[in-house]
Amino acid sequence: MEGLQNHIGGIVLSIDPGTKAIGWAYWVNGKLSDCGIARGKNWIESVEDLPRIEVSRLVVEDQQIYKSSPVDAHDLLAVARVVGAVVVLYDAASVKLVRPSEWKGQVPKVVCNRRTIERLSEAERDILTRKPYGKTLLHNLLDAVGIGLWELKRRRK
Repeated sequence: MEGLQNHIGGIVLSIDPGTKAIGWAYWVNGKLSDCGIARGKNWIESVEDLPRIEVSRLVVEDQQIYKSSPVDAHDLLAVARVVGAVVVLYDAASVKLVRPSEWKGQVPKVVCNRRTIERLSEAERDILTRKPYGKTLLHNLLDAVGIGLWELKRRRK
């Protein structure tokens, strides 16, 4: 990715934050250039594992509390710390926090993942399939890619 760092104008980084796995997708001039999962034993190590690249636009999934959700609000607070650290790490000219309901609506995960893959070009799918992540982490990667597609207006709910 060294050569890509110099193309600041059209660079977008989309992030699906997590405390032990952070999905990221790197877009140059509207096309997926690279993607991956940053991992660590805790949220600090996960943030430290993110690629060190310059970006002009950063798009990060924000946390949303649903009244009927069984998710512990304290877990969402931990992920919110990741969001803050990511924003500081990249210091992008433009930062957008997007709630899950904004970029994917209430679509089931399987459907959302399928739509994400369908909207990628063949070359972009090749980038995605070269990643050695099992099914337990693939959803993080696909969410990061989906957020990027949404930001680039290549995705509908």
